Amino acid sequence: MAPTTRSPADFAKAFVDGATRDGKVYGYPMWFYGYCDYLNARQFKEVGLDAEKDWPQNWDQLGEVAKRLTIKDGDKFVRQGFKFAMHSSQWTMIQYNPILLQAGGKWFDDSGKCTINDEAGVRAMTIRASIAQKYGAEDPADSIATNPIPGMDFLKERASMFFCHPLPTSLVKAENPTMEAENYFRPVQYPGVQTGKGYSTTYGFNLVVNAKAAADKQETLHDLYKFMMSDLVDAWKDAAPFTFAKKTGWADNPEVQKFPHVNEIIRAKDEGVFLPRSLVFNELADSMHRAVQKVMLSKADIKKTLDEAAAEVDRATAAYKKA
Repeated sequence: MAPTTRSPADFAKAFVDGATRDGKVYGYPMWFYGYCDYLNARQFKEVGLDAEKDWPQNWDQLGEVAKRLTIKDGDKFVRQGFKFAMHSSQWTMIQYNPILLQAGGKWFDDSGKCTINDEAGVRAMTIRASIAQKYGAEDPADSIATNPIPGMDFLKERASMFFCHPLPTSLVKAENPTMEAENYFRPVQYPGVQTGKGYSTTYGFNLVVNAKAAADKQETLHDLYKFMMSDLVDAWKDAAPFTFAKKTGWADNPEVQKFPHVNEIIRAKDEGVFLPRSLVFNELADSMHRAVQKVMLSKADIKKTLDEAAAEVDRATAAYKKA
């Protein structure tokens, strides 16, 4: 590949940061995408809002807009204004990660101690809980989400907004043909602690080569990966709307640009942040998932719950180091 192709500036920052260790970049970047706030434009219109102009750009706006979109029959939700994923620890991490970072928090300090329970961490969890507990626009226990389709509440129009990976039109058509045909679902950027400066988690896949493999096998894999990266527009046709880590050579192609709201999807990828790099990531994710469940389902004290979660992660880290 030419030097310009290898330039870090030609790749999403989160990919470069996440794939680099001690100055070395590991893996071939392939699909790499950000998460967006998906809106039901028809439901926005029903309550006098314009999805193009009135999409929430900070967390308080998200709560106010979600409250306006909510429909209840007594204590029962007919429609939730916004929906956080509650079905898996991976999705808890994906959706919570940018809230913590926007609030000024970090997952770990420089010594490796878990810091999710500091002042910024408490602020982040307070934001996370606010849609249900402050604005009354969500029931965390009412969901039809599954691991295969985490956004099912949104697709079935039981929720007006949901943070999600790029939604393929084929998936929308399969679950809600009317929504797909009339194209009233649209992605916008995450809200931010600072208005208009929201960003999401990014997620993707690296293709790697085992350095201990035989030289001829390594060469074959290099050739295969180069071939897969050789025509990104063609690859896009098979995988749209999932984006690539590489910025140039595909995004401005007419075949790509005809996908609805594709530039919002690309922007989320280019401006997003990667998940924490940790050898105890699974333990961290499980601890955070339990913490969110305690706060949302049992209304547990946020600081005490985060203290417990941080202690769990620190114990996992100590056990790993000892082993």
